[in-house]
Amino acid sequence: AELAIGGDANLNEFATFPMRTNTDPLKLSKIEEGGNKFYRLSERTEHYHGFHQTIPSKCAQADIMFEFSARIRLHSEVKEQVRVEIDARELNDDYINDYDIVTCPEQSISDGWQICTGTFVFDGTLMDTPL
Repeated sequence: AELAIGGDANLNEFATFPMRTNTDPLKLSKIEEGGNKFYRLSERTEHYHGFHQTIPSKCAQADIMFEFSARIRLHSEVKEQVRVEIDARELNDDYINDYDIVTCPEQSISDGWQICTGTFVFDGTLMDTPL
């Protein structure tokens, strides 16, 4: 099962849908470089500032292994660690649980594009989330 493919960066011209930011005043854009489109997030001031993409709960089946893989590039002079999590919420936006699914190796701007991969399994709590 695939929850998201390429974050849909190559779709919708330069519109950023279905990605969004998790807080204001972050700036989200989609740019093209070397024939590849990708999302760029700027104005980050906190470690938890990042991208969000909605995944329907019916796609997140319990006890099935999923794989996360992304090419990530940080524009930071100091090494920073990227963490990927799924923030499970009810339809009314009430918090349920955070799933830390992947922690990527530390990197900085001098490292260029790095591949970050990992596998994860949802427990049953997300399955109680209404669609």
